[in-house]
Amino acid sequence: MDWLTGTIYCTHCKDYAYDLDFERAMRSEQDRMDMIISRIKEPNAKRLRLMEWNPSQQEVDTIQQKSTLMDCSGLRGFYNLGNTCFMSSILQTMIHNPLLKFYFLSDKHNRGLCPKRNHNCMACQLDTVFHEFYSGQTKPYGPASFLHAMWMSQKHMAGYSQQDAHEFFISLANEIHNNCAAERDMLHVRGCKCIVHQTFAGLLQSDVTCSSCQNVSTAHDPMLDLSLEVKRRPKSGKHKPNTADKKAPSGVNGTTEDPATVPKAEAIKDTGLKKVAKGKIKESLDVCTLGDCLDGFTVPEKLEYTCSSCHECKEATKQMSVKKLPPVLSIQLKRFEHSAKSSSSSKIDAIVKVPAELDMTPYTTRAIKLRNKLRGSSAGRKGSKIGAITESPMDGIPSYKYSLFAVVSHTGKLETGHYTTYAKVREQWFAFDDHNVTLADQKEVLEGNGYMCFYLRNGHQYSYSARGGSAANGDVVDLTTSPSKGDNRPNGI
Repeated sequence: MDWLTGTIYCTHCKDYAYDLDFERAMRSEQDRMDMIISRIKEPNAKRLRLMEWNPSQQEVDTIQQKSTLMDCSGLRGFYNLGNTCFMSSILQTMIHNPLLKFYFLSDKHNRGLCPKRNHNCMACQLDTVFHEFYSGQTKPYGPASFLHAMWMSQKHMAGYSQQDAHEFFISLANEIHNNCAAERDMLHVRGCKCIVHQTFAGLLQSDVTCSSCQNVSTAHDPMLDLSLEVKRRPKSGKHKPNTADKKAPSGVNGTTEDPATVPKAEAIKDTGLKKVAKGKIKESLDVCTLGDCLDGFTVPEKLEYTCSSCHECKEATKQMSVKKLPPVLSIQLKRFEHSAKSSSSSKIDAIVKVPAELDMTPYTTRAIKLRNKLRGSSAGRKGSKIGAITESPMDGIPSYKYSLFAVVSHTGKLETGHYTTYAKVREQWFAFDDHNVTLADQKEVLEGNGYMCFYLRNGHQYSYSARGGSAANGDVVDLTTSPSKGDNRPNGI
């Protein structure tokens, strides 16, 4: 038995053996251990117990006699209705979002009973899309009704002009939240319990420390996604190939434009691949990791600040951290910048390598405060090296580990780009390019031209034991109730 993965290998058959009873027992024990660890690390966290449904014999007979087994893989493309690839790419991430999928397919928002169904309710429209994608049909789907309802709800997105996928994601999330507001108010609970906030909502913390009196001013900001700056090479005149480029890794996957629509020199410039022509290696793009972008987001920065304690205008240090992480972490990479001097916009074509497994623990408020505390105590000791503390012990801090399940990519220019989506379905990656659905390699996904990344926190899935199951790691997503109630943007076609 492999104790790391819990799989059983038969040496006689020379193959892995799968037993349903063993799988159930192992999953039950995993859930029990996760709950014990979570209670030790977060003793005050509120948890929801999701009870297992045990149907009666009458319910079993009704299901068997009046239901039909259908193929519901969800692998289906969208017809491009005219510069609507930005909508198709975001809808694919919604469809393959495990929490949203479980919510809508379990009839938590019934469009037949919704009081706003005739008033461009985007939750009803998304429920229709889920129904169409998991109905067994495989031919592409044209979301004309969804697009029309979005035009009526968000007037600035009406028409066939090119739009930004991230802006569409935020607008759609806000519309679903607004449509579920009435149901939320009837629950009389603290905070919003709509499916959008249960899935994507988190909390950022900003700490400003005065250099004079060491007073710390703390502010909190809600978030539906995390926007990160993309690291670039420092500009020192023209970049010379074959110098710094020698350090760039070769074989990095990228996305190219159609050579028939752009000049050869421009096609080489806008790709992440090294082009070899007549024995000469062309310059490659910048390469960084998602960890570099997260480090840049949480690194302390200097600013001028009027302290509320000492009332002096002094230099202060500002540091961002994540106070509360959501079950589904949406990350936007800021690939588009605007120059105030030239009043022009440009795209950052750097390759950002994203990990399949992401540990957000070092970027939480508790972890950053612990590291700063250890650095401060180390600096006060004689002969100690401040730089020696690169990582602090995380004992007692809950683990926040995520798995990648979807990536939205943007290829081409700022004004004439195109959006595509990679999504993970049953442990296999697929590429969704409007109506085309093809198999994809994980390396292509992790080292592509990503614009938005979607991560699912480990433990946030439906997993039941014989005595009723619950999600692990503290912050349990309540999916048993009804839904309640600056920077430049890219264009895509």
